[in-house]
Amino acid sequence: LAGKLTARVAAPIAVTLLAVAAGVWLFAGWERLASPGFAALLIVVLLYGLFWAALAAAVDGLGRSSAFNALTLIGAWVAITMILPAAINSIAAFAHPAPSRTDMVLAARAASIDADRARDASLARYADEHGGGKPPGAAGAQEATLRRLATQEAAFQRVEAIVAEHDAQLARQRDMSDRLGYISPAYLTYQAMADIAGSGETRYRAFLDRIRDFHIDWRAFFLSRAKAGASLTAQDYAAMPKFTEADEELMGPAPAGHAGALIGVALPALLLAALALRGYRRAAPR
Repeated sequence: LAGKLTARVAAPIAVTLLAVAAGVWLFAGWERLASPGFAALLIVVLLYGLFWAALAAAVDGLGRSSAFNALTLIGAWVAITMILPAAINSIAAFAHPAPSRTDMVLAARAASIDADRARDASLARYADEHGGGKPPGAAGAQEATLRRLATQEAAFQRVEAIVAEHDAQLARQRDMSDRLGYISPAYLTYQAMADIAGSGETRYRAFLDRIRDFHIDWRAFFLSRAKAGASLTAQDYAAMPKFTEADEELMGPAPAGHAGALIGVALPALLLAALALRGYRRAAPR
């Protein structure tokens, strides 16, 4: 029995691992087969396959009919791969609702309008207090530019606060989803594979952080010259900030970086394997 079970488990998992290796070789090059990310991918696929094998063995160890086993496994597959991941995201979104992108854009636009109104109100108040006069130097183009830049800076600070609150709410959603994700091995496997492929949340957030840093450097580069009234020179064009995406391993971090997900899949697999072993021993002829 042990030999048959091992063969039935090893064959599909081995075929899957070979298919994964062939896909990486065809689409990413053979050098990726020696990368830490590829090793992490193989470990994730192996553990996920062992989880389903252990689940099937545990159900079979109950000693029920084939129809019962099939229906139970189908129900488990639907629950683990569809219902639980959807429930995780829904619970996180309900617990920490984030404003829609449309609301965020409207709030940012309103912040910019409020900054313009605050500038106009300040100028009007100055005119009332000084008998209709204008602030000193108001007639110059440089002074008008500086006032406009100050208004834009005020609007930028308000918009940044709105975006920061939106991002903080999304971060709380992600944290809750990560904690709840341990109830679904399929959810953990997907997250690990996405990170390994370079399309996961970790790399996405790092990319947004680089964009934000570049935006700050870009604004500072031009604002410092605008406030000083300096014209751009050929040297300034060469010194402009340039956005460069850091070179990263396409296949993601080493296996140690996914220890939480790997443990979250391995522990249920071990528990199910223990239940299967107990069931087979109970059903074995004496």
